[in-house]
Amino acid sequence: MIRVADNQKEILTPLFSRLQDSLILSCIQNYFGTAWVDDTSAPSTGRIISGDFVFLAGEPKEEFIYGEEGGLMRPEMMMIPDSALWHPLIEKAYGVQCQKMERYHIKKEGDIFDRNLLRQYASSLGEDYVLKEIDHPLYDSIMATEWCRDFCSQFTDWDHYHKKGMGFVACKDGMIVSGASSYTSYREGIEIQITTHEDYRRKGLALVCASALMLKALENNLYPNWDAGNMASVGVATKLGYHFDKPYTAYLTK
Repeated sequence: MIRVADNQKEILTPLFSRLQDSLILSCIQNYFGTAWVDDTSAPSTGRIISGDFVFLAGEPKEEFIYGEEGGLMRPEMMMIPDSALWHPLIEKAYGVQCQKMERYHIKKEGDIFDRNLLRQYASSLGEDYVLKEIDHPLYDSIMATEWCRDFCSQFTDWDHYHKKGMGFVACKDGMIVSGASSYTSYREGIEIQITTHEDYRRKGLALVCASALMLKALENNLYPNWDAGNMASVGVATKLGYHFDKPYTAYLTK
């Protein structure tokens, strides 16, 4: 397994063509993530790790499913293979230390969104809440708060987030209770990360924050990518104007 140099990541493009995820583009464009292949001149197997996601492509090889020094991946990593041929390898190696699950692709169709509808959603926050764009103080607060840290955690610091990321949060009594932010970014778009504190769910807060973020991205000619971890997320995406594509298999390490 050979680590791919930053200036060689374009060799990953054909190998990962079966996987639909903006995090792969982020790595290929050298914004985020690290990659490995079996052969840099003619790769037949590859792996990309970006944030908490592991993408496996090509001919299944056991060494690519392990982490540092040949051990299992750390807990809470989402392993996404490009074919079912990887499944037996993952299940044999991890056993009860991983959970097979279904996630959901959302179609990437270009700028199909109704901006007036998004503005309507973005302005529908209840009077007890305040919608704020993530600035430096909010960034610091997010990074110190475990439940919403992934809004900004993939960026190296505030300057990096300020240049390459964007996001909005809903606050109540000065505290962040929900938000939508760029988990990662690439030249043409962002990957949306949405989280609401468990005490404030089912109040429409995620819809408001996501709408504001989508409008901001579209205004900057960036595509707001959406990948759903559950059917509730699919429902929010559909309401915002996205269209469901298909389910896919992933493994969450324990």
